[in-house]
Amino acid sequence: MRAWLFVICRQIARQEYRRRKTRAALDETASAPSPADDPAEITARREAASVVRQFLDTLDEPQALVFYLSEIEGLSAPEVAAAMDAPVNTIYGRLRLARERFEALLERRAAHERRPWNR
Repeated sequence: MRAWLFVICRQIARQEYRRRKTRAALDETASAPSPADDPAEITARREAASVVRQFLDTLDEPQALVFYLSEIEGLSAPEVAAAMDAPVNTIYGRLRLARERFEALLERRAAHERRPWNR
């Protein structure tokens, strides 16, 4: 019983660590403008980071982690599989679903912005 509880606590701690690390990396990326950037570009970058952060919050933990590691960090599926200790086909499936959901989100946002009463 004691070992079982230890394993559960360790997994929860690992998930929380990953979640905080992901958020910290997104915040750092969004808030590091160079002096040559124009204010509109800085604002657009921050808004994009906010959209990605909100999107990641809608995903379950494994799917969000796969999406982040692949799309933000640039790791390949085999690298993500090794990091998560999961089968490569599982990683490909999670990534495909996350990408589909992200594209749908972007399409909804674009359709909303194209409406004449939103201008």
